[in-house]
Amino acid sequence: HAKRLEYVQGVGVKLERFQNHSAERDAIRASLGLGKDDFVLLSVAEMTKNKNHRMMLEAMARIPNPHVHLLCAGRGQELENNIALCSQLHLTDRVHFLGYRSDVPQLYAAADAFLFISFREGLSLSLMEAMSSGLPSIVSPIRGNTDLIEDQKEGLYAALTPQAVAQAIETLAGDPALCQRLGANAKEKVQAFSLDTISKRMEDI
Repeated sequence: HAKRLEYVQGVGVKLERFQNHSAERDAIRASLGLGKDDFVLLSVAEMTKNKNHRMMLEAMARIPNPHVHLLCAGRGQELENNIALCSQLHLTDRVHFLGYRSDVPQLYAAADAFLFISFREGLSLSLMEAMSSGLPSIVSPIRGNTDLIEDQKEGLYAALTPQAVAQAIETLAGDPALCQRLGANAKEKVQAFSLDTISKRMEDI
């Protein structure tokens, strides 16, 4: 029954916080035991069933390439279950549980792609942070994610199966030019969601 509606693109992100960290890339990777030639996926999320880390691990188990690694930053009620599954799937050398981190901007700089396959989302801050860092993303095609990522433009959609997620990972891992193109598009698109843009929009309203 509202007489007037206004659309605002989220709460805004301080995009500059997640940029200009490329010089720290090699040092962060070395501190995590990662090589320069490794393909590094990053997940920044609370360890809950909704965030779907289990399927990330099941997808990683389908990828034989020893140079594909997954960093999981975050903690939560599913952490111990995820660590146990990781061990069962013999992934302890390629999946790294980092716990709570205060250097997330540097982790984005150290990664090659962002993995975000939740069952449900709003407009995700972590996904916008990854875009601001120039990362291509693999996302579940759900509301929130599809507001930010268009398939084959800023990232890849992956159906919620381990096989589909693994295929998307292998596609990016095998195509540096695609990663660069998707990441550049993401960095450009997310400018519309910057805190400065949103604040100006709110002032106008």
